[in-house]
Amino acid sequence: MNEPHKVIAKQYLQKIKAFKTYECNPEDPMSNSHLSWMLHVISCEIYDPAQESETKMNRWLGYVQGVMVSKGMIQVNEERDRTRAIFNGK
Repeated sequence: MNEPHKVIAKQYLQKIKAFKTYECNPEDPMSNSHLSWMLHVISCEIYDPAQESETKMNRWLGYVQGVMVSKGMIQVNEERDRTRAIFNGK
């Protein structure tokens, strides 16, 4: 079974048009391309999943979600309701 953070990361990559390109850019960590890169790492589309801990990937997802909220890409209440079943396994 997929880990919830991977499921959510893949959904964002498919849903958000701004995440079509990705690039690691620590100079601009709130850029869409950097957020997209983080989501690709979280979803294990790039890098070896054994290199990254699940807790780190959950922190990264929280960071990406926080930036997405600040940019108006998602709403906290809507995302909480939408992802509740994924995180609770229901």
